[in-house]
Amino acid sequence: MASHDRGTGPARVVEYRGGKFFPRDGSSSDSPGQQTPSATLEASTKKLSLSSVHNLRANHFEIRIGNYKKLYRYDLTFKEQSDTTKPKPDSGKTKVTSAAKNNNDDPDSQGPPSDNIHRNKKKRIIALLIGELKTDKELAKIPMATDYAQHIITAMPIQEDRVRDVAIDYYHEYRPGPPVPPEVITVTIKLEKEFSLTDLDAHLSGNPIPNSPTFFAYDDKIETVTAMNIIFSYRPYQRCFPRFSSQNPPQPIERSLTTVAGRIFYGVSNTNGPTATGDFIKQGLFDSIPGFTRSVRTVFSSQTNINLNINTKTSLFYRAGNVQQLINLWKAKQVGAQWQQHKQEALLKLLKGVVVRTEHFRGNRQYDNFLATITDIPSVNGHQEPTVSRVDFRMPREQYNGRVSAYFDARHHTQYQANPAVFVVTLGGSTTFPADLLTIIPGQVLRNIKELPKGGVRDPKVNKTEILTRGRPLFHGPAAQGGAPEFDFGLGAEMLSVPVCLLETPKVRYRPRNHGSATRPLGSTAEKGVVEVEKAKYGSWDLRNMSFFKAARPFNWTIIEFTLPGQDQPQCSMTEFNGFKNRLQAEMRRLGMSPQFAQLKVHKRQLPSANMPKHHDVEGPQGLKSQYGIVQSSLQSVPITVNLVVVLLPLKDMELYSAVKRIGDQNLGLPTVCHVLETTDDGLRPNPSPGFPANLSMKINLKADATSVNQALVHKPGILEAGTMILGIDVTHAGAMALSETPSIAAVVGSVDAEFAQWPASLQENQLLTVKGKKKANEEVEGLKMMVVERLKRYRTVNGKLPLRLVVYRDGLSEGQFEMCRTRELPRIEAAVDEVFGQEGEQSGKRIPIVLICAVKRHHTRLFAETAKEQKTDGIIGRGPENKGRYNFNPMPGTMVKDVITYGEGQDFFLISQKALIGTAHPTHYVILHNTTDFSRDEIAQATHDLCFLFGRSSGTVSVCPAAYYADLAADRARCYVRKFYVPAANGTWDPANNRNHELSLTIHPNLREKMFYI
Repeated sequence: MASHDRGTGPARVVEYRGGKFFPRDGSSSDSPGQQTPSATLEASTKKLSLSSVHNLRANHFEIRIGNYKKLYRYDLTFKEQSDTTKPKPDSGKTKVTSAAKNNNDDPDSQGPPSDNIHRNKKKRIIALLIGELKTDKELAKIPMATDYAQHIITAMPIQEDRVRDVAIDYYHEYRPGPPVPPEVITVTIKLEKEFSLTDLDAHLSGNPIPNSPTFFAYDDKIETVTAMNIIFSYRPYQRCFPRFSSQNPPQPIERSLTTVAGRIFYGVSNTNGPTATGDFIKQGLFDSIPGFTRSVRTVFSSQTNINLNINTKTSLFYRAGNVQQLINLWKAKQVGAQWQQHKQEALLKLLKGVVVRTEHFRGNRQYDNFLATITDIPSVNGHQEPTVSRVDFRMPREQYNGRVSAYFDARHHTQYQANPAVFVVTLGGSTTFPADLLTIIPGQVLRNIKELPKGGVRDPKVNKTEILTRGRPLFHGPAAQGGAPEFDFGLGAEMLSVPVCLLETPKVRYRPRNHGSATRPLGSTAEKGVVEVEKAKYGSWDLRNMSFFKAARPFNWTIIEFTLPGQDQPQCSMTEFNGFKNRLQAEMRRLGMSPQFAQLKVHKRQLPSANMPKHHDVEGPQGLKSQYGIVQSSLQSVPITVNLVVVLLPLKDMELYSAVKRIGDQNLGLPTVCHVLETTDDGLRPNPSPGFPANLSMKINLKADATSVNQALVHKPGILEAGTMILGIDVTHAGAMALSETPSIAAVVGSVDAEFAQWPASLQENQLLTVKGKKKANEEVEGLKMMVVERLKRYRTVNGKLPLRLVVYRDGLSEGQFEMCRTRELPRIEAAVDEVFGQEGEQSGKRIPIVLICAVKRHHTRLFAETAKEQKTDGIIGRGPENKGRYNFNPMPGTMVKDVITYGEGQDFFLISQKALIGTAHPTHYVILHNTTDFSRDEIAQATHDLCFLFGRSSGTVSVCPAAYYADLAADRARCYVRKFYVPAANGTWDPANNRNHELSLTIHPNLREKMFYI
């Protein structure tokens, strides 16, 4: 075991810069005489080498470079040609802002030259361009791919000149040919860059680049990988557009695939069976459809150094049909017959942004129908439904004054006088249109409504089979279908076999119940107070015969129950209430706490409305302000001697929950623990499960006292020994419903005790970035220095001294943001350390060691058993402890991968720390960006795994290091405090300069500021 001051001596200093790892002295492994990545990896594992015990399969497939050794990237720019000489369109045509243009009221008219072409229109233009290029017999032989946005990738040059223009007659995808006269788009094709696949391979293999004295120097790696991603996506991307039949007249045949961002591909649902990517499930108004995502990955290795990561993905999509059918299904689910403002907003949330095709032209004019985007729902005086008989027809340049029903009955021979209940929607910002004449374009993913898709959670063996049988063929197959095979890229038939090692299961200790103090000597794992290793290694355990390691000091607590008005509303009976109170009180005492229940004169508090006011219902006796007042008066009435309140809620409602947290955390400094009651035939009741009081007690113990500890480690690895402080950093962003330009919120949590149990937090507004004149969310923590200063000072206050080393876990970053974290956030952390140590007179010219680790959760790597057969193995959970339960094909907690699919430079690893009860286990990818300690990657990995056993509100492991988890929870709690801006009553813009009410109040009450208020 390393001594406590390890990490302050001679250090192996590593930094991440520009996509590679470097020694801190500024030298690069790319320079002559420097170590190769293989040598760096070997050096990093000498101190502690964890041997691989077995192999698993990773959902990565080897990519083999074929005969084509170069890639050429062409940049595309677009210009709409003005045409003021064309005759005005026929007045009988109904015109609207098209989904393809979004900048003109008439899809067939020509505006001034513009480069501001909508992405949907660009996709179509590029598809027509590729078709035009392929009419040349010589160009048809050259492998070609595109991202349908800005670039074409080829395997050979396609033009002699560096730049050339091509004129394209544009027509949308549901027309068999261009109109007369056509809309002409000029596409400029410019050779932008060429990439050497040979050099990329040499760079990754550790070989010298030809005609160069250096190793590994290939600055175009990221751009080359991007080009390869475009190539592997092109095969399925071609199927994301409709085509026309050969019959006369030709009829459109719908697309078989759809895509999200050109990375994820899904089948399109139909009535004839499964989609191209698997069976779909009808889910209310939508279809849940499986799909696949891809990503080209590179590894420094002499073996498999380029691979394709393929993973399953499931999302909800709008069902095919017309918009009125969707509205009818939606209306059938609504409570109450009266049309109210909140219903209109809910319907708009469902429909806004949906691309549709009009159906008002038939017969010989069917191709005059156009594409458009739903942008609004018109309002009708008196809060009536917006139907064709109530809404006025609005269309630029149409000389008409009357209802929608009258216009379409006269011009398009509809029968709305007999069917006046058809809804009206607004297209393109100004045009009103009947919903039953709008067909939903298939393959549109649900974006505005949060709902989990059914079928998204699958067993590992099912996921593995789907990837092999459906996912791989989606991205690679016959060369005649284009994409990667046409570029002569080979793709392995099987998933890569990766060596894995099992990290040691840490010994977790509590206080043995009624068996003395927590500091008694411990011997074997059978010692009382220590979790049995045979249970712990599977990632979960129970608290039988255990008490908290350090219980909160004696405190008073009480219960408040919020109820809904009305005789017919379910209530929690006094029997249920008292039973819950007694069970929770008994469990807290069993776990070593000393709670005293304070009986209130009235514990039930009635809310103003049974319908629960929504974000737009602010004023009035049943609005949010009235509800907030009741919550505030209820919590204010609690005697000052009460230290904690358990709040029982009648249903899950974020407005009510946020009010409780704002008042408790910010106004009163009163810790609250909320619980949503269950609905039964007899009314409401608290959760009756035997383990629930223990789960609630874990939260209460951590909230009630700033020194309490739920569980601890028997032995700590060297990097976690005395003097180590751990920080967690995360950022939460405003979201689509917020006031535009509302800032993000950053959270920093910092451990203050030797057991890593207490993590007080700092919250701060994080201003947006301005990019090309537009505001966008900012992941970089601008105020990180002061937040770290706060956490360091708190550590000093609790411990009487500053830490000996700092371990930082940064959550929420993608691979492209590592450089930002290293070059801009790390210096702020270092500046905070220098400031605090300087104030204490402890700065001796040498900064304490710092380890900066990015915890990446949003990736698509998964690990699978070698075989789908049930067999006894140490690497797979199997039937769990005592060989009971359903067979689980997921890897064991503690499974670590550090080769084959990692970056290959000895500074990152994949780690599974939790037991996946259902679905496929999701490893966390940890990337060490900076390390000035003497601890190796393997030691850091073991310490990270040990920390995952210390998540305070669980008797089990978690999937990501608690430092990152707590930072995420703290940032999420902050959303409650600023909900009126993140989910406002009305649309608007964040403008604190001109609106005094626009202030993100993130201040926590002094009573709770240094406690885990967010847990």
